[in-house]
Amino acid sequence: MIYFDHAATTPIKPIAILAIEKAPFANPNSIHASGLEAKKILKKSEELVKSYINGYNGRIVWTSTASLANHFIIKNALRYAPNNSNPFLCMETAHKSIHKFGKPSKMLKPLSNGLVSVKEIIAKITTDTKLVSMLYVNNETGVIQPVEIIKPKIKQALYHIDAVQAAGKLPINVQKMQCDFLTMSGHKFGTPKGIACLWIKEGIDLELPYLGTPQVPLAFAFAKTLTSINLAQRKVDAILKEQFFKKRLAEYSKQLKINYEYNIKTIRRLPGVLSIRFKGIDATELLMELSDNGLAVSAGSACNSKEIIPSHVLSAIGMSDKNALSTIRISLSPENTWEELEKGAIILTNTIRKLLYD
Repeated sequence: MIYFDHAATTPIKPIAILAIEKAPFANPNSIHASGLEAKKILKKSEELVKSYINGYNGRIVWTSTASLANHFIIKNALRYAPNNSNPFLCMETAHKSIHKFGKPSKMLKPLSNGLVSVKEIIAKITTDTKLVSMLYVNNETGVIQPVEIIKPKIKQALYHIDAVQAAGKLPINVQKMQCDFLTMSGHKFGTPKGIACLWIKEGIDLELPYLGTPQVPLAFAFAKTLTSINLAQRKVDAILKEQFFKKRLAEYSKQLKINYEYNIKTIRRLPGVLSIRFKGIDATELLMELSDNGLAVSAGSACNSKEIIPSHVLSAIGMSDKNALSTIRISLSPENTWEELEKGAIILTNTIRKLLYD
């Protein structure tokens, strides 16, 4: 199977496996020698993550998923808010774990290129707003929001950045971003599923439930994997791999008379994440055929892939239901080989040709 669905989840990297094998298994809350060693490794993991995000003025909370961390932040913001107020402001294109808490009429509407304007933020924020949440990189389109310029526009509100799709791919500096909370998830950059982290700026009181015994091996894998990634080299590799794939897709589509269009044209997009619509194609049917033919892609986000409804992200940028339901997401990795990219383009175009004309 050729895997072009890295925005959904990623293969486990060797460094993550090695970190898990080396990490102590003991409970870091125990006071014996093994427990103290585990506590030391957990502390080291937290310091590595803080170093990566320049977040020494805050604390790390380990959770099983970023969705759970997002839930904690938002529920705290809503806890004491009056029913008729607008305490929480998020994007219409936010991840489902955040989007479900927003009031439709109060969400930040993006432009057709997926970006949220500063003017829109200023228009929607009020004195009642307690928390603003921004998605650094969209999981369906790859659009990169200008998260560094938001904080001065949101007055007294706390600021959360969902950096799940950005971690391991783009620089993250919480000082420049001036955020109060930031969430990341390990399985998006090469660790096993089941480990995520929430960074909380010092001085902020966030009520958290008891989260159980810390997963020291997974936390260590998270930290070692994240800090091992050469972001500059990854960017170059991602751009080259995307360019190669797009060129091959264009060539084979022309030969087979296939019409397609990229949904996002802004330059503020993560290389490798492609939202593409194919005229006359049902995306769900295409996904099943591609899977049978040995190619893994998705329609919209993986969280929605079993629902035959238009993506809320594509609807938010003004796309019709018909076009949204003809859209697939291809998310490449720099680790995809040139042969995989070539073969993937062939499988994709041949499968579409069959659906259109057979």
